[in-house]
Amino acid sequence: MAVIKAQPEVFVDQYLFPLVERKLITPLLVTRVADDKFIGAQNQQVNFKLGELRTRARRQEFRTRSRPIVMDDIEGGDSIPVFLNTHTYTSTGLTLEHLTLDNIKFTQEVINPQTRAIADQLEEDVAFAFANMRFKYELPYVEGETDPYELGIDAGELLDRHDVPDDGNRFWLVGSRVWAAIAKSKRFTTVDKAGEGRLVAAISRAEVGEIAGWRIVKSRAVAPNASWFMHKSLLVLGNVAPVVPEGAKIGRRYTQDNWDMTWIQDYDGNFQRDRSTIQTFTGLTPIYDERVGGEGRDRHDLKKFDNPLDMKSVRAVKVNFTPAAGQILDDLATDTVGA
Repeated sequence: MAVIKAQPEVFVDQYLFPLVERKLITPLLVTRVADDKFIGAQNQQVNFKLGELRTRARRQEFRTRSRPIVMDDIEGGDSIPVFLNTHTYTSTGLTLEHLTLDNIKFTQEVINPQTRAIADQLEEDVAFAFANMRFKYELPYVEGETDPYELGIDAGELLDRHDVPDDGNRFWLVGSRVWAAIAKSKRFTTVDKAGEGRLVAAISRAEVGEIAGWRIVKSRAVAPNASWFMHKSLLVLGNVAPVVPEGAKIGRRYTQDNWDMTWIQDYDGNFQRDRSTIQTFTGLTPIYDERVGGEGRDRHDLKKFDNPLDMKSVRAVKVNFTPAAGQILDDLATDTVGA
């Protein structure tokens, strides 16, 4: 007789999202668009709103009123398409021998490894997207010469120049070697994690400090020398839970905090085994929304490019990190030069 004492869906209900969130870092630093926005949409895409509607204020003559007022259109509210293009899943077999003879602990031995696999893949996908984005601005960081505090000030000014929000969602995402260099700065301060909410706490496990107003987040998913000053709106992660197929024995679609996943358990008669599968649909869309700028009335309009590859992000600043001379020699000796 099977040794799984409780229904598997009970374990999944309780543990799926907490286990996933416990592993995630970089996907929590981007904007997420989830299930309800995509359902019924055409071509697996939705339009993500950029900026706000705007008009202009004018002055009228005081008392004389010799001219009529001028009416202006309400403009703006630009949008960019966000697509789903990836089906990420993990599936494992539970043989009759497992179910009959082995002492299976469903959460620890099935759900935990599967959710860890999904989280690791999401982490890699987002880190890969960061590494392959095009940025309008890049700043040098030479270990031992560049003051990371002043670097943060310069990066903040570049984002301010393009009206990127300063709303608590600005991060300095760093690899391990960049973090080690920052930590040596006298103006680096550790973060106080008291009173953090559940989702924020997931970030704070990797949030190692603060400098010049930037929350520093370290991730092993990015290369050791990689580093970006960023606002979470630089990248949009679309996410939809697939439906539970009719052939599944049991299954659930889960939606929580803009995360959507599906878990199913079915039976594979050809191989005499149950299968546990966790899956999700995703898509990553970089936001390239540089504005015309200047003093004209069109200064808030999106800048147009003949070649789409000329479009670059103004919602983040890439850091080109150069390790200290001794560290470079160590890297060459071990063939581990990073970013």
